[in-house]
Amino acid sequence: MLGNKFTYIDFPISLTSPICRIFEKILTKEILNFMINNKLISNYQHGFMPNRCTTTQLIYTMEKWYKSLLEKSNTDVIYIDYKKAFDSVPIDFLLNKLYSYGIRGKIHRWIKNFLKDRTFKVKIGNDYSDEHSISSGVPQGTVIGPLLFIIYINDVVTRIGQNVSIAMFADDIKLTFSFRNESECHALQNAVNNLVDWNTIWGLNVSLDKTVIFHIGNKNPKFNYYVNNNELPKADIVKDLGVITNNKLTFEEHINHVRNISMLRSVQLLRNIKSTNPKIWGNYFKMYVLPLLEYASPVWNPSLKKSIKYIERVQKFYTRMALRNCKILRKISYDRRLDMLNLEPLYLRRFKIDLITLYKIVFRHTNINPLELFTFNQRPSRKHSYIINIPHKTSKTHNSFTNRIIKIWNSLPKEALNNSTITSFKLWLINNLKNVLSKHITL
Repeated sequence: MLGNKFTYIDFPISLTSPICRIFEKILTKEILNFMINNKLISNYQHGFMPNRCTTTQLIYTMEKWYKSLLEKSNTDVIYIDYKKAFDSVPIDFLLNKLYSYGIRGKIHRWIKNFLKDRTFKVKIGNDYSDEHSISSGVPQGTVIGPLLFIIYINDVVTRIGQNVSIAMFADDIKLTFSFRNESECHALQNAVNNLVDWNTIWGLNVSLDKTVIFHIGNKNPKFNYYVNNNELPKADIVKDLGVITNNKLTFEEHINHVRNISMLRSVQLLRNIKSTNPKIWGNYFKMYVLPLLEYASPVWNPSLKKSIKYIERVQKFYTRMALRNCKILRKISYDRRLDMLNLEPLYLRRFKIDLITLYKIVFRHTNINPLELFTFNQRPSRKHSYIINIPHKTSKTHNSFTNRIIKIWNSLPKEALNNSTITSFKLWLINNLKNVLSKHITL
């Protein structure tokens, strides 16, 4: 859950010197390698970590939720939001944790000097405030700050319990519990209590305004949960790491949102860019609109034709108006417009991202264990060696990543996957994906 972008207290960014940032970058790399090589960072932490991102976290958690629906279980999710998490970290506690993980000697002394006895000024325009001291917190906007916070919060997973799953992205924590009987829900409440106890010990506080319960399942009893005797609010629609979903695990709201903000961005470009070169218009679309259209797309990529066409309208509109701005007024087909602007159909790009994401999971380029999401077919195949058993599909799970992409994955020929690298696989998709998708999707 994000703060208000117009509220300055939600985004206190520190401005540090370039030399300091270079040294931070070197130090961050060494500390991160040390933590990873010694398997000290929790596998449930997806924030600011190599081979992990918001997409991997969302795929991992949502596939579990879909599985729960398939098994006719209910799922309760609690989104934990911390109040000024980075600013609240007690520096001495953090230094002790770093020492306990083996970060000692000169590096430990440097971090101590970096964090302690800090002062700050607030800059607005060309004016500065008076100087003030800082007694706690990890400075936001620094290179090393996110890693220090991740290390600080790393051991919270040990307090949750075995039956409740946890997923983290920096200070955003998600607790998930699937159940069939209402009497089982005490396990999730116990996990919340343990988390609150951990917070009390380590000086962090839950933001009650932004912590919400998300109930999944048609017959979910919608159990109440509490933090320090305060009943937590419930939500039927949540924005999870930037992706909007509802308690039926469909993405209509997110697709509408993505389409609207992308259309708005397209109109802004069309009004403000002055060029008669179609390639330049294509480059602007790639830079400013595609990131909005494709963020975490493996999580929400629609399989329904009407949704695919609905999103595609953004690019159809942009290419038509861009060529008009290029003084090309004659009627030109969509495919030809894409060629002129050096663009691809949006649905084709999304399925390409889907397949690349699945490739990374299968070949363990992410922290997701593929065997937790699906099983491989052990029988010899005339196609490739990584055939995945197609999961049971219902109307409740047709939006899931695995249900959407596995059939297409299994249809790939040997040369696409056997003895491949991620680079060669991407190159193969560029040259062949359109033909592969034509057998599965007709628009």
